[in-house]
Amino acid sequence: MSTLEVEEEIPIRAANIEKHRLLRYALLITAATYVIFSSYYICETRSRLVSLTVAQKVAIANLQQRQAATEADLKTSNQTLSQQLGITERGLQAAYAGTTAELRQNQKVFERHMQDQQTAAADQVTFEVADVRTELNGAKNEIAATRTDLESTKVKLDRAIGDFDGAEQPHCPHPGRSGRTQAPRRSQLL
Repeated sequence: MSTLEVEEEIPIRAANIEKHRLLRYALLITAATYVIFSSYYICETRSRLVSLTVAQKVAIANLQQRQAATEADLKTSNQTLSQQLGITERGLQAAYAGTTAELRQNQKVFERHMQDQQTAAADQVTFEVADVRTELNGAKNEIAATRTDLESTKVKLDRAIGDFDGAEQPHCPHPGRSGRTQAPRRSQLL
């Protein structure tokens, strides 16, 4: 190989290496951006879940306060009514127990409803996290496949360059032809 051929080949290899580097950097930047956005959305979903949990606790506390106030009002009203109407204490207790049972049942229904909402929100977060993981694994697989393709292309390129270098033989009397002999064509044999 002459000095000119070596000098011509060096910029070609350097350009190919630079293209591979740029492709790697682009893929790494894409993957990093994807991970950052996924992390942001996961954090955002978790903060929404926390705010829902806080709202649920506040609503339960308000309901308990209303229940206590209602029970106190009922007791006061029942005492006043019993004095005015002369109803026996046993009858009042039965009415009070029924009202209390109804309030407790309403509270349980409300708590169950809030718990279902919280479970649904948690399931949604779990689904979104699983979806992000699936997308991330897909991106990882695509990056690995791209790396494999790049390595395969590099090996083929190196092999082609090696074949090109080996094909030129300096003792060939014709410029532009290799030292290989070509078989006569079929039309020349007939």
